[in-house]
Amino acid sequence: MIKRMSKKILKAQGNELAREAVGNHRLITPFSAGEKVMSLYDATQAPLMRDISNLGMLDLDYAQFPTAANSSLLFWYGGRLLYHKEICYKHLFETFFILVSIGRIIAKTNSRTSDLSKRSDAPKPVFMILERKSKMKPGNTDGIRPEKRRFLFYPTRPKQMVLKGLNVKVEAGKVVALVGQSGSGKSTIIRMIERFYDPLSGSVEINGIDINCYNLKALKSRIALVSQDPTLFAGTIRENIAYGEEDATEAEIVEAVTLANANEFVSYDK
Repeated sequence: MIKRMSKKILKAQGNELAREAVGNHRLITPFSAGEKVMSLYDATQAPLMRDISNLGMLDLDYAQFPTAANSSLLFWYGGRLLYHKEICYKHLFETFFILVSIGRIIAKTNSRTSDLSKRSDAPKPVFMILERKSKMKPGNTDGIRPEKRRFLFYPTRPKQMVLKGLNVKVEAGKVVALVGQSGSGKSTIIRMIERFYDPLSGSVEINGIDINCYNLKALKSRIALVSQDPTLFAGTIRENIAYGEEDATEAEIVEAVTLANANEFVSYDK
């Protein structure tokens, strides 16, 4: 009973990770956390996959047993009949092929290996989103540099300008507020800084260098974002705080809690 309950818990954890991966891909992708999600999923599914593999081997042995048993019984009993000259070789071999064919049909009917294989492949389409090969090539500096002051953004509406005539320069250490009505492009600017999207025209630069020239993972590791729709992943508060920085120290996590004014309701071991 305990073993069955453990399997149910592991399956539930795997389903929760898959659900989070799809529902929060806009958060997972900027953090470059696809590999982390996949490793967590593999860890929760490893015991189940091991049991499935063992069960598949057991089913395979069980599937081959009828054929082997039929052949052994046939040669034993058929040999006795031949010895007493009650049948001829022709009848023996005809019976042999008939029983072997029937045994194979029974084996295929009882085998559940294919069903288990399909079940193990079920989560793969879910993670195709995270495993896809991105067309972004951060290290590629070839090609013509686009002109500034014009962003052409929506691929499905190529004539629809999202941002036009925008040229903003933010000095290091300065605070900038983007104010505008809903749909004016505030979130679009943030998404382009995160490189969740790339502008079809125009450029976004850091220290005078187009962000397309930066290493994508390194760039995203230097960007922190507090969105208006916060998300809590399945796991501990500590894991959520350190989601974008797996190597974060205990002191850095405590500092982050303090800066977020969450130290009054978040407790931790001292």
